[in-house]
Amino acid sequence: MADSSLTGYGVEPSEVDAILDNLVSDDPAEDSWTRYTYLSSRQQLFTAVVDAIAAKRRQAVADIYAEQGDERSYARVATLLGLHRARVQQMIEQHRAEAQ
Repeated sequence: MADSSLTGYGVEPSEVDAILDNLVSDDPAEDSWTRYTYLSSRQQLFTAVVDAIAAKRRQAVADIYAEQGDERSYARVATLLGLHRARVQQMIEQHRAEAQ
């Protein structure tokens, strides 16, 4: 499921190709099993990286919320970030749960 808070942040196919070119050899002589095992390990690595980036984004949203002082509200942060209020609340609550 796509994260709706990422709407508007596009990725160019050339960016994906550049990362793949650095990670993956298209050597036709390479054994299929070896390539599958390697690609599986890279997928796990990048899944962990994506999870870590998402956690840092949640922390940033929680920090922005805290920085609003007496004026803070989920709606205010949502407006600042161009997100729905419910999404901001969800991100902050997830961050709080992770921080415990």
